[in-house]
Amino acid sequence: MSMVIDKTDNYLIIDEQHYCCDEFQFKYQCRVCEEIMGCYFCTFDYSEPCDCQYDMVVLELSNLFTTKEAN
Repeated sequence: MSMVIDKTDNYLIIDEQHYCCDEFQFKYQCRVCEEIMGCYFCTFDYSEPCDCQYDMVVLELSNLFTTKEAN
């Protein structure tokens, strides 16, 4: 089982490596949706939140502005 070796505001850094962009990289896992991210050079920006966090904000905003009509 892999263990968390470090964490950022948005990601856990897992003690497992993969190879991309001519480098071995540790795996990053989203702290919200638990998705394992890809290469931090060509797939995602580890200084920015995962897309799931933006999706949650959009969902919360849409629920905030949704009204139900009284019968």
